[in-house]
Order: sequence, then structure tokens, then C-alpha cells
Amino acid sequence: MPLAESFKRASHKVKKSVIGEDLQAHAHGLWGLLPVFCRYPTDTRQSFGSLTKHLISFLKKNSFMHESIAISLQELVNQNRSILRSSEGDCESNTYAIKDSMIQSSSVASYSKKTATKNIGALASCSMELLQALTDLFFGSPPEKRSYLKDAIGCLASISDSSITKRILISSLERLELINGVGEFENVGNSSTTEKDTQRTNM
Repeated sequence: MPLAESFKRASHKVKKSVIGEDLQAHAHGLWGLLPVFCRYPTDTRQSFGSLTKHLISFLKKNSFMHESIAISLQELVNQNRSILRSSEGDCESNTYAIKDSMIQSSSVASYSKKTATKNIGALASCSMELLQALTDLFFGSPPEKRSYLKDAIGCLASISDSSITKRILISSLERLELINGVGEFENVGNSSTTEKDTQRTNM
């Protein structure tokens, strides 16, 4: 998305605020097309690492991109897994489905299982950072915005190493105060601190 970045940079250089706002709007519009560019791209393995840095930055700073990023990640995972499994429907997005078209058909034809395997490897290599950013965002978002984040987290988790998903899970449980810092489950309820300490001592 170099064009979107160029609009963004230009918006910071112009002196007239109206022109700057117009350039920002163009940049936002181009970034909003991200899911379209994630339909069977031919450079996933080569470009996803650098793209990940932009995605994480947007997840942390730009709320207008949250849903587009979540949908795009699901696109990338779903389409490559469907090639590998020769079937559709794995961790399919509830908010966005891959539609058949002549353009997509030609793109799918250029995807081999070897290509899909390498693409999944590239996605998995960046999954730790993306999962952490998405999980942080999930906990900080209102309930109505969590659905597409949950779908994206599920897709990325499905291709990630078990050690990564375990680390994210433990971090989430600690955030919810369901386990303590050493991985022990906390008592849920109205137990006093003294009762908790006594129970730990007896374990």
C-alpha cells in the first residue's frame, strides 16, 4: 500500500488543513481496500513481514482500520488453508466470505500447495506479534466490536505454534486475574486473601 503511505506523508507536509484532511481521507480510503488486496496475493511470503509492522501500528493507533485488518488476516489464512486442504470453510469469517469471480479464479489457479505452504509459514512467523496486538485490542474494545477480532484471533491461532498460543492464553488469564504470576489458578468468588494464602500453603 505505498500509495496510501504517500498520501499520509503528504498530508503532514501541506500547510492548508483542508488539503491535509483531504489527503488523509484518501489515505484512509486506500487502506480500507486492504481486504481486496489480500485476496490471493502473489507476494505474501515476500511482503507479509513488512506489512505486519504497518498492521500492528494501525491496530494500536487507528481504530478505523481494525475491522479491515481483522478481515484481511482471515482472508489470508482461509484462502491458503483452503488450498492445502482442498476444501473451504476452515475458520471462515462470520463477517466476510470470499466471493467467486473470474479474477479470483485466475488467482486461485496460480496458487499451488507449495505456494500455500510457504504463505502459511510466512503468516505463522508473524503470528505472535499480531496475536498479542489483536488480543490487547480485544480486551480494550466494547462487546459489539469483538466479534471480528475474535474471528481473526482464532484464524491466526490455528496456524501458530502451540507455544505461542499457550503464551497468549496465559497472558490473557493473568489479565483477567484468573491465574497468578506463577501459572496457578486463582479462586473465583468472594474468598478473602487470607483464605487464598492458606489454600496455596496447603497445596
